[in-house]
Parts: sequence; C-alpha cells; structure tokens
Amino acid sequence: MMRSVIGWTAVLLALLALAPSIVPGAMSIFGLLLSLAALILSVGSVRHHSLVYVHATLILVVVGIMVINSGLRIGDPLPMPLHLKLALYGLAGVVLAGSLYAAKTIDASNRRDKSKTSSTSPPS
Repeated sequence: MMRSVIGWTAVLLALLALAPSIVPGAMSIFGLLLSLAALILSVGSVRHHSLVYVHATLILVVVGIMVINSGLRIGDPLPMPLHLKLALYGLAGVVLAGSLYAAKTIDASNRRDKSKTSSTSPPS
C-alpha cells in the first residue's frame, strides 16, 4: 500500500513540475529539479514485477524536459549559455540513467528473492 502511495505521489509531483517548467527563467530550472526529484522518489515505489510508476514518471519527466521546459526544450528554447544548458542536460541524464538503473536493480532483486522463496519446499 505504501509503495502505491509513493508511486502516485511521484507521478503527481512530476505533473505539478510541468507548470513551473513553462515559466521562463529560474522557474524552469526549479521545474526541472522538481521533476528530477519526482523521478528519484518514484524509485521507492518499485515492488514485485512493477515498474509502472517509474515508467509513468520517466515519461512525464522526459516530455517535460524535451517539450515543455522553456530553457531546455528542443524547439525554440530561450537563449541560455551553452555550458549551462549542457550542465542541465548532463544532470538530467545522470538522474534519469541512475534512477532507471536503480529501479531495474531493485526489480531484479525482488524477482530473484521471490524465485528463491517459491522454489524451496516447506519442511516436512
């Protein structure tokens, strides 16, 4: 139950992070950081064979960065120094890759533990 609450909180936080991403200036960076925090939070919702919340949050974050964020979007971004833009893309890439790796590792560990417990027979 708690993992489901954490998952829904992460998805809602990622949705709420889209609003400041539209506003130009520092608010778009705040929206980026908020959406990355939501992605890290979504890793806490991984349970047996379920990466649903992680994938939903990941999609919202990537769409928010590539399409909506006023400083980082692909089409017609606001003028920003190149080194700052590359640093923000790098930060986003590290958090995206790290969160996905952590979620997959936790899921694989859960699957391995479940198969160990189900393959052992109860003592007679």
